Amino acid sequence: MLPRNSCSLPSGSADTRRRESHPRRRRLRAAGRVPPGWEKNRAMGTARLEGNYADICGSEWLAYLRPKLAPDCVDLGLKELDASVLQSGSSRRITQIASRIVYELGYAGIYYRSRYGHDVETWALFEPFPLRDTYSRAITRNDPALVQAAKILGIEVGS
Repeated sequence: MLPRNSCSLPSGSADTRRRESHPRRRRLRAAGRVPPGWEKNRAMGTARLEGNYADICGSEWLAYLRPKLAPDCVDLGLKELDASVLQSGSSRRITQIASRIVYELGYAGIYYRSRYGHDVETWALFEPFPLRDTYSRAITRNDPALVQAAKILGIEVGS
């Protein structure tokens, strides 16, 4: 079921066929499959984080990082540093340098919205990371959280 405020085209519509026939669109395929047995020896859980986390895609952090990362952006051929650069994954070097800056300022990690949807929060924790109220459990192939994550990433979870 699609979330509220979303839309989709009926399969087979002219717009869908045009979209699928576009050369760039044809390259967008499922990233793969979760192999059988992957879930063995893995766990899923929750915990409460402690410490201060930098929202590196927030306007204040972007304003702080922009002049510090400018030489690296020029070296990498980036015309501008904005949230899309940090979220896209296209410039791993820039995200590594931004993380190093945050780490050296004494933060416990970084927080940003996922490139797969701004409703997905992404947290990168610097070691050692202080956790409390931890809970974990074994993962099963039909676990709703695993199925949802695989769907977001375009990965198949077979039985």
